[in-house]
Amino acid sequence: NGIHYDNPVIGYMILENCDDPYEIWRFSNNLITSDNPIPTKYKYWSRWIDIDFILFWSKGLRLTKKISLKALGIQLGYKTLKELPYLNVHLNLDQIDEVIEYNGFDIDIVELLVKKLSEDINLRIWIWKTYGLQCMSWDAIKIASELLLKKYCEATHQNVNDVRKWHFTASDFKIGDYIPYFNFKTIQLINIHQEVCDSGRSFSKQFIYNSNGNYIKISLGIGGIHSLLENKRYVSTDEYTIITSDVSSLYPTNTINHKTIRFPEVLDIYKEVKAERLIAKKTKDKVRDKLLKLILNGTSGLLDNEYSWLYCPELATALRIIGQLQLLRTIEELTIAGFQVLSVNTDGSETIVPVNRKNEYFELMSKIEKEFNIQWEHEEYKQIVFLNINSYIAETIDAKVKKKGDFVTSPELGNSVNEIVIAKALEAYWIHGTSVTEFITNHKEIKDFLISRKVDKKFTVYWNSEKQQQLNRYYVSRKGAYLYYKNEKGKLNNLLKGFSVVIMNNMLDESPTDINYNYYISKTLNLIQPFLQTTIISDAIDTEKGIQKDLQLF
Repeated sequence: NGIHYDNPVIGYMILENCDDPYEIWRFSNNLITSDNPIPTKYKYWSRWIDIDFILFWSKGLRLTKKISLKALGIQLGYKTLKELPYLNVHLNLDQIDEVIEYNGFDIDIVELLVKKLSEDINLRIWIWKTYGLQCMSWDAIKIASELLLKKYCEATHQNVNDVRKWHFTASDFKIGDYIPYFNFKTIQLINIHQEVCDSGRSFSKQFIYNSNGNYIKISLGIGGIHSLLENKRYVSTDEYTIITSDVSSLYPTNTINHKTIRFPEVLDIYKEVKAERLIAKKTKDKVRDKLLKLILNGTSGLLDNEYSWLYCPELATALRIIGQLQLLRTIEELTIAGFQVLSVNTDGSETIVPVNRKNEYFELMSKIEKEFNIQWEHEEYKQIVFLNINSYIAETIDAKVKKKGDFVTSPELGNSVNEIVIAKALEAYWIHGTSVTEFITNHKEIKDFLISRKVDKKFTVYWNSEKQQQLNRYYVSRKGAYLYYKNEKGKLNNLLKGFSVVIMNNMLDESPTDINYNYYISKTLNLIQPFLQTTIISDAIDTEKGIQKDLQLF
């Protein structure tokens, strides 16, 4: 948290020539507890280049995912998890050594972050050198905003600081005033289209679309389109194949096609960025490609950010709704033609296609491309397993594996890494037919069994009758103790009801011998069992015999 804490404290010490520990402490305490802004002369005084990694994630993500240096350390597999041991106390010499050791752990995590985020750091260095933007601690959305702002002001000869302060207020509007005409053919979708057009920015609707006996439950809304399904598995056969089709660059394409940016000059810049990215991809200029992709994908968020100079909620809403209606039209045409649509989500769909009708499917999708000036990217699946629309694993016919939600085995930095052994066991089961019991009991990476959880400071945490820190990392054990948190009234609550744990804030190199494998096996089997009667297309599925054996053993 260098920019908001370390720099002001060091700046205060240097600019005020202060070496009095009590004065420094008072300034530090004011930074932590006061709502007053940090004086500019202390905040921006530094004579070095700052990189504050926590700010690489936008504020909303930092808050919702509870991203902190300790949390990132857990995700990076750092061996020691230790919170500040003392707060607002006078330290003796031994305690000073302990605080120094604690600070050393934080520095280790920062070093790990430097390695993990090297591409992101190099991108920011390149942007600084190329465009002169001091962006070393900016998140992706701010980089996109400032680059567009810079180019816009150069094109219109306006002052950057003046334009940055522009503020637009939201007004009431009808979606239909900002979207093009859609030629729906079925009465149900004609009526839904009209309902969308008559609505404002708060539109949402769930419905069951029925065409030629193809039933699919769909959710429409400002947040996106998706089908509502759970615990479904689809497997290709010799007669039928599963084809997934995604719109290439849905939002950038529709932004340009339907002019969903307030300023024409910015739209022209946006078009140039999209064209430049195609060149960067062809020439394999990875740094430039990453920057241009960042701008293209970040702009839609700026349209819906009330603090952005690009704020335009009516166009942001139109952009999202247009993509949803395009997918509805796609589903309509597919089902009219007798194809079975399995699912739809954000920018694509999955469909069961008879092998002898594949050419017909692609021809139909080509017509949709021309209707909306979009481009599809197609792929065939050997199988796809849905826990729900946002949690699935899919195996392509060329043996690639796609994973989302509970199936992700290598989460992006900032996401949870709790109980990763379950995701790995699910992949081993569905893709390789490996018994869940066999996989979990033979898995030796202790980090994959670990769970971390932070308890609010209003509670006191106890394990084995001893007080613990608020953030702890542990595994479920056959020989451990319950992990409790106690409220202000003295009531104890079990963090993992019914299961004892062993705290592992200092991670071991070797896997312990007391892991409660049954806990992890049971959770994995509970995710698999509903599929036994829901596989839709299949010749013979040997893995189902495997789970029956697992359940008998368990």
